[in-house]
Amino acid sequence: MNNPITTTTTSIDNRLVFVTVSRSKKMLSHKSTLKHTSKGMRIWIENSQFLNDSGFTAGSRYNMEATTDSFILTLNKDGKRKVSNSIRNNKPRPIIDLQGQFVSKVFNNSVDFVNAQYIGDGTIIIKEG
Repeated sequence: MNNPITTTTTSIDNRLVFVTVSRSKKMLSHKSTLKHTSKGMRIWIENSQFLNDSGFTAGSRYNMEATTDSFILTLNKDGKRKVSNSIRNNKPRPIIDLQGQFVSKVFNNSVDFVNAQYIGDGTIIIKEG
């Protein structure tokens, strides 16, 4: 079976990012529930396959940038944030946990789900989903 080439265009603060996915690769994405907590909203991503395939392995470091409608996570060996390293059934389990008022500033209270999408070059964009 021959899969078509898919091109996705994403706008980030009036900058356009063009992502082309070849026939041999699939777009990596993960849908997650946005939880409302007393400390603010919380985004919890623990899909090992998605995170590992995106390069966000347990213990790796990344930087986070907030835009008006998304979070951009970019791998950086000197990054300010770290992918949590949890163990389940003797296997490492990477977790990205974003919680606080800064999440509430990007996503309003009516948002229940977010979509994390790996766009290449060590970058994940989290948007309303």
